[in-house]
Amino acid sequence: MSSVTLRRGLLVLALAVPLFAPATLRAQRSGTMSADDVALRGYTLTLANLQKLKQSMVNLKAYIKTHPDAADEMGDSDDDGNATLEQSISRISAVTPIKQAITAAGFTPRDYILTTMTYMQATMQVAAAPYTKGKQLPANMNPANVSFVQTHKAEIDALGL
Repeated sequence: MSSVTLRRGLLVLALAVPLFAPATLRAQRSGTMSADDVALRGYTLTLANLQKLKQSMVNLKAYIKTHPDAADEMGDSDDDGNATLEQSISRISAVTPIKQAITAAGFTPRDYILTTMTYMQATMQVAAAPYTKGKQLPANMNPANVSFVQTHKAEIDALGL
């Protein structure tokens, strides 16, 4: 695998999978919720938003394919996975082509981040369900999103997410 291919893949992952684990762990440990935790819990997944997420990812991949230095445009992240929701949104919004790839799919950068984060939370919870029976969901997780992922598995699989 070439370094350009690796960098492209890493950039897609950095954009498609913002790091939310530290916030989830903080909410679980402290029992209190930050503004980000409240936003995550209050966001509800829909098929329309997952379709926009998929199109955003297609748009981002196309941009990265034609712009091998796209990772440099995003700059280095010093947040160690601790970026706030607003910092993540600002980082995406600051790079016009990245923002355009997202908005061309009908998303705002905020909805892109929230959909990505809540979708990843819910899919991880569904995958872990056999091992977490009887345990309470993290405070910042919307139970409706877990149910949504469970009941819309076929549609989500068809999207290739």
